[in-house]
Amino acid sequence: MYGCCSGNEVYHIRLCDSKFFGEYNGKSFTYASFHAHKKYGVCLIGIKRDDNKSILLNPGPHHIMAATDTCYYINITKEENSAFIFKEEERKGRPTRGIFDGPSQLPVHSIIASMGERDSHHAGCNRAQKYNY
Repeated sequence: MYGCCSGNEVYHIRLCDSKFFGEYNGKSFTYASFHAHKKYGVCLIGIKRDDNKSILLNPGPHHIMAATDTCYYINITKEENSAFIFKEEERKGRPTRGIFDGPSQLPVHSIIASMGERDSHHAGCNRAQKYNY
């Protein structure tokens, strides 16, 4: 049965109010997206400027994050429901760590480097089958 906070959904929060993204004010969108995913496991997918009606999906490295930007992200739950994670870390006197820090850290660089290998291998076969009448 589907319920509240039971799966990956799209949420939004202003950058200046965000624990996930606040530290990336003045950084590029791609930098913020990569590091927020590595540190918190969230997927930053777009932003909306105060002076623009449109949501910019993956605006790229030329977009510099501003405190007034609204960040759109995919996560298991919205950031406000994740606050207990930050409070627990602060209570223990530890700096907030990423979910992938430590010995079980995922090999992100290897994953990124190998993306597309399988798709490009099969792309020729699919293309040939697609246009074969």
